[in-house]
Amino acid sequence: MMSGNTDWLANQFETMFAAKPWYGKGMLESLEAIPEERWQRAVGHQSIARLVGHMLMWRRFLIEKLRNNDDFVLQYFSPEEWPEVSHLSAGELLQELKASQAELLEELERVSELALEEKVPSKYDYTKRTLVNGVLQHDIYHLGQINLLNAQIGKGK
Repeated sequence: MMSGNTDWLANQFETMFAAKPWYGKGMLESLEAIPEERWQRAVGHQSIARLVGHMLMWRRFLIEKLRNNDDFVLQYFSPEEWPEVSHLSAGELLQELKASQAELLEELERVSELALEEKVPSKYDYTKRTLVNGVLQHDIYHLGQINLLNAQIGKGK
């Protein structure tokens, strides 16, 4: 059911995730190059694993809202927004990211152009299109943080 715009949005997620975006390495290329021992190592209060878990939560929020799930709520700065991931390996987090990518692309294929103009279900005051763009920007923002953390940890071997 993809229209020109939903196809464009899906392409943006694919480029950011697995291709060569204009700004540098895609998400998979960046994350797959990070050694396992760096994933849980904190710099300040952040670790690569923690940022990936956070990204996964916002991807889940987007998927659930594209499905019109009123019951799925995510509040800024809540524990749910920053799930505990210290028990997960890099491989497990990468698998979760790959699964979320496939699920997200399925939902973008299913959703109509008209549905993107609907308000996000529940109490949110923005459209689904705004949420899709926001989560894409959110992924790119945190990917930059992850690459910086990796560089900092690498220098401090």
